[in-house]
Amino acid sequence: MTDVERIIELARKQIGVSEQPAGSNNVKYNTDYYGHHVEGGVYAWCCVFIWWLFDFYHLNSEFCGGTKTAYCPFVVNWAKNNGAWITDPSKFQRGDLFLYDWNGDNVADHIGLCVSWSGASGQAIEGNCGDAVTLITRSVGQIMGAYRPAYRNTEIPAETPTGPAESASDDNPNEYTVKQGDSLWLIATLHGTTYQELARINDIAPPYIIHAGQKIKLRETPAEPAPTTPVSPSKPSYTDEIYVVRPLDTLWGIAQEKYGNGWRWPAIAEANGIQPPYIIHAGQTLRIPKGGD
Repeated sequence: MTDVERIIELARKQIGVSEQPAGSNNVKYNTDYYGHHVEGGVYAWCCVFIWWLFDFYHLNSEFCGGTKTAYCPFVVNWAKNNGAWITDPSKFQRGDLFLYDWNGDNVADHIGLCVSWSGASGQAIEGNCGDAVTLITRSVGQIMGAYRPAYRNTEIPAETPTGPAESASDDNPNEYTVKQGDSLWLIATLHGTTYQELARINDIAPPYIIHAGQKIKLRETPAEPAPTTPVSPSKPSYTDEIYVVRPLDTLWGIAQEKYGNGWRWPAIAEANGIQPPYIIHAGQTLRIPKGGD
């Protein structure tokens, strides 16, 4: 697995990790960065989260030449001074770090890790986004530029997963044995499900760490149904509401708003035929399944 894939996989495992309490900036990434507990408005942690990803694998030299920074404008200046600053959206790619200027003053305010890019929009994993690590859709108009870290493995793999994960055995198609280098996301992708669903079935809590030799159930074993009078199957019903996607919306955020639980976003994706990487656009209309089940 290349360095860029290791960073992205680690970032995916962090999705959902949040400040405790909300709005405090008290989060494990800040604790690791500063070496002790911190909280308060001066400890915004979007850039700290990016630093933490590289530091976790001791790849610090690939991020700003090994400089430890929690300041987005420093990242922009470092990238510009070292020939790693990209402003042409046609050249953005997986693994780039997006920088955003919310105030229009040409000063970076936020940073995120690009995990997919279509030419006009894509998805990024960002720390301190709604007080949590979030997978979010970004459009080209929101991005001031991108910094390409000095990944030692320069070839950026395709979106299809690589690594040791293989299909479940024919002898037990409902169970998978974790191999060295596997991740929950990789296993889910190869077996046509989501890592959230695997986590739920197997009672795996964030940050979704798994170990070689561990048995992962790929689907729930249905309980033996009690005898019932046959009824004609019916299509699932939907609310009369048609939701119109707003700028900066994500499936996670919509599920959080409609169900009070962001983890129910796969129900919205399935109801609307949205496929990975689950990109939605402002103005798009979505059906919202009742209950999100």
